[in-house]
Amino acid sequence: MASNTRSKAPTKNTQEHEEGNQSINLNLVKELLKIQESTILSFFTSLNDTTNRRIDNLVKDVQDLKNSIEFTQAEVADLRDLRLQIQIDEIQGGLNP
Repeated sequence: MASNTRSKAPTKNTQEHEEGNQSINLNLVKELLKIQESTILSFFTSLNDTTNRRIDNLVKDVQDLKNSIEFTQAEVADLRDLRLQIQIDEIQGGLNP
């Protein structure tokens, strides 16, 4: 008995089946890529929103500090002027007995 060692050539049905599988695999890859894109976009949107909120808070804090420094500088200037006026009054009072 002779054994048949010839390989079988792909039939039309086999080729169509393989093409169908490749099409399904390609569609699956496309769908997975869409899901991945959506997930990444959502992540970056969330990260961007969080970063913007933090920056907004920092800008507000810096503005509050600036306002506080300006107020303090104005108070110090007023106290200097008051002290100088007191000194001037004392000197003038000493000159006019």
